[in-house]
Amino acid sequence: MLLVASALTSSLFAAGVVGKTISVDVGKDGLVYDPDTIVAAVGDQVQFAFYPLSQVFAVDINDTNPVWLYCAQVGHCQAGMVAVINPPSGGDTLAAFKANAKNAMGGAVPGGVTGGSFVAPGSVAITYSGPSPQKLRAVRIAHCVLMTLSFLVLLPLGALSTRVFNFPSLAVSHATAQLASLTLVLPGFALGIYFLKTTHQSYGSQPHFILGTTVVAMLLLQPIFGFIHHSLFQKLGRKTFASYLHIWWGRVIFILALTNGALGLKLANSMFGDQKQAIIPYSVVAGIVGVLYIAVLVQVEMKGKT
Repeated sequence: MLLVASALTSSLFAAGVVGKTISVDVGKDGLVYDPDTIVAAVGDQVQFAFYPLSQVFAVDINDTNPVWLYCAQVGHCQAGMVAVINPPSGGDTLAAFKANAKNAMGGAVPGGVTGGSFVAPGSVAITYSGPSPQKLRAVRIAHCVLMTLSFLVLLPLGALSTRVFNFPSLAVSHATAQLASLTLVLPGFALGIYFLKTTHQSYGSQPHFILGTTVVAMLLLQPIFGFIHHSLFQKLGRKTFASYLHIWWGRVIFILALTNGALGLKLANSMFGDQKQAIIPYSVVAGIVGVLYIAVLVQVEMKGKT
């Protein structure tokens, strides 16, 4: 599936007339078609170069009727990623189309390739210098693996170790697990930012981006809260406000991280269509880890009251 898919609101078919070639960059400089207003004659061919996946979609112009275009990726149409071939001389305008697109609910995604055909990038005049689809897929996988290991394995293990075990170096083990989690999160977050910038995604367009940044920021503060808690506990021999802040801060991070993992898979599936089989296993594993996490906490609290 293309990273960016354009849905044509009317069909275009080959005219059998040789004309000029018109190149349109899609997503090269952000969420825009460049140019977004195309004037083409019968027999011309419009070649849409999709970035960053080096896909080219060729449309042969059969008539000069207006054809309104929009990007079907989540949030792109609403962000103004629209265009028109042969705009009418009066009445509807591209500016009005953009204004209406901002208030559009969702977007229709074409069920297949219609109105044109994909051609090999090397066979057209358009050049591409962005990352390959294989590299972008590797970035996505690495991001997913690092974040999953951190938030589904190391973070809960480090948190629960202080509730289940009791040995002299427990505090050191707990801190080590938490810092290891942070060590994985930072490169994972960097890969996410790289993917966002490379694919020209709008930061505010996706809950996954916003929630992910929030979780990472909270995780960066957690070692500080932990150090304050440990210092005061060593000095006073009892829990303080810093203790409960550290404990509940970590629990909130865990819940938000599990939620954001599901949002990330949902976003990837909407963009690439290759994550449907991963969403259910992730949900099951995350659910099991979440239930075990809560069960251990409840058991420890109940023992503390008896």
